[in-house]
Formats: sequence, structure tokens, C-alpha cells
Amino acid sequence: MPDEIRDTLIALYAKHGTKKLSEAGTLFTEAFAAFGADREALLAIDPYKQLKESIRVQQDRIEKREQRYEKQSGASLKDNPRAQLSVALQHLWSSALFRNAADQLYKEKIQILYDLLVARYVKGTPWPDPYTKHLEFLYPRIRDWYLFFFSYTNTGANRINTLFKETIQGMIDGKAAPVLLTEEARRQNNLLAEIVFQQLNINNVQRGYFDKRDIEAGQVLTDEIKEACAKSFLFIQLVTTESLSFRVSNWPFDEYQLFKKANDDLQEQYKKYSPVLRNRFVFALAGGTLTEVQPEGGPPNDDYDDWYAHIGQVRHETLTNDTMFSMAIRKIAGSVRRFMNEDWLAVADQLDASGEAAGAQDVETV
Repeated sequence: MPDEIRDTLIALYAKHGTKKLSEAGTLFTEAFAAFGADREALLAIDPYKQLKESIRVQQDRIEKREQRYEKQSGASLKDNPRAQLSVALQHLWSSALFRNAADQLYKEKIQILYDLLVARYVKGTPWPDPYTKHLEFLYPRIRDWYLFFFSYTNTGANRINTLFKETIQGMIDGKAAPVLLTEEARRQNNLLAEIVFQQLNINNVQRGYFDKRDIEAGQVLTDEIKEACAKSFLFIQLVTTESLSFRVSNWPFDEYQLFKKANDDLQEQYKKYSPVLRNRFVFALAGGTLTEVQPEGGPPNDDYDDWYAHIGQVRHETLTNDTMFSMAIRKIAGSVRRFMNEDWLAVADQLDASGEAAGAQDVETV
């Protein structure tokens, strides 16, 4: 289907809305008059009909969210760029995190959604340049990245599984956690990590990267893990004494270093985003405070010392083997929600106030 057809349909739906277009068929006739004698044949083929329906469905979503916003706030989205930005990001996050289509179809749908949002809000209002650049910065990342990278270790799995035996057993009995079939598998796999990841999903913290692995000493991080680490919005790490202990091959430490390096590079390139980029780390401490979990012998080098200090400086929750376990997971989920819905909007306000855009990078190359 030619791009001109798609662009015309996007512009029509964004400007007029689904109801008006359903009642005034002449709008389509007039819009496609430029295609001349080929118009009737073109508008009758199945690819055109399918594209038109896909655009109509996404525009309908946008209009329903507008109605919902106006009902809840008592105000209109019209001529309100900040509210439009907030709603646009909610649409994109929702499409990315709760996708129900194969990858190619998902990308087609979210691209249509994005183009409609740009046509209806960014160009239709129009937006201040910093808001436009902010959406351009976030969109390809929301579309392609994981929401979070989940870091953990199977080293010391039997100790952690024993420490959290009641919590693990309770969730397995209640079918709230995966059941590993053999006792040997239970001893070798960190079941607490399984439960934390699943409980995050249950709390609608979706689209996380969780590498279920059996790591042997001396193995190195795979390219897949490196890419996932670099292309996740958040780094959520399950911290145990074993993960903080020095060893030749310590994946939690290596993953932390990888993510931090990627985040430092992003902060260097987009300095105005530093307030939100600093909030990309969340730590779940298994069984106690940082002082109680941290190895008593002290850090083996400066990099480990910086890691320990960073855990204490940013968002962290203590997981305990009691009824407070679920509450700690909910707090982590709440911090993720604030990161998505509040932190990114707050930094956009700062960009608008300063009159500066996010950066000069071609955002489609992330």
C-alpha cells in the first residue's frame, strides 16, 4: 500500500474522528480525489480496507481515552499539550507492555497509533518543540525496549530457597509460582527469583527480561543478555549475600556494570534527562537490610564498593519471609508505575521550562 494512502488516512482520522468519518463518506471521496481514475479501484482492494480498519481501531482507542480523561478531570485535552503528552505516553506504554499480537503485527499497530497521536496532538495543537522532541526520544524505546531487566543469581539457591521456604511453598501451593519438578532442580534454581519476577508480572509490571539459566563458573555474558541489559528501561536486581560476594564470574555484578555503563553513556549524551535516568535502578534485598545482606568482610575493590553504595542510595525494598513479602513487591511495582507515568513527564516539564529539546540524536537509530 503506497505511503500516500496511509498518510491520507492517518490525517483524515486524526482530524475528523471515527464518528464523523462514518457519517460523512464524502470526506474519503474528497481526500482521495488526487488519485484520479485509479481512485475507485484502489479503495476497493483488501489491503486498503485492512489498513483503513487498523487505523480506525487505533483512532477509536484515542477517542475513548480522550472521553475518559475529560470525564475524570472535567477538562478537555484540546489545546493542552502537557495533558496530551501524558495521554500519548500512556497509550504507547499500554500498547508496548500489554501487547497481544506477534512482533511484526505489534509494530505495525503501535506505529499507526504513534502516527495518529502525532497528527492529532503534536501537529494539530501544535506542541512546543521540547514536548515533540521528548515524544520522539521515548517512542522508539517504548516500542522496542524491555520495561525492565531482572538480575539475580542461582549461586546460593538452596540457602535462599530455605530462607524463604514458607513464602515459596505458599505460592507454589496456591499455584502462584512455577513448580520445578525435581528436588535437585529446586536446590539448583533460585525459586525466590522465579516468584519475584512472577509477582511483578501479577502486579502488571510486564515485559521484563528474565534469563532462566544454569550458569557455570567462568561463563561470560551472552550477546543476548548484553543487548537486553542495554535496552531495558529499568534494572531490577534481586540482591543476596551470594550476589554481592566476589567470585571470578559474578553475573549480578557484571550485569549491574553493563547497565550502569549504558545508563552513564545515555546521561552523557542527554544531560537534560539525568533526573529520570538516575531513577532506573531498583534493588530487592533478600532477607534483610543492606547491612545485613552485604558480606561482612567488606568490598573486594572500588567497583564493588560503589555497587554496594549505589544500592543504599537508590530505591530498594527488603523482602522478608512473611506477609510483608507481597507488600514489598507492590512497593516495587508502584515505583515502576511512577517511573513510567510521573518521572518521564516531570522531566518533560523541565525541558519545556528550559526551552531545550532532548538532544540532537536521530532517535530512530536506538
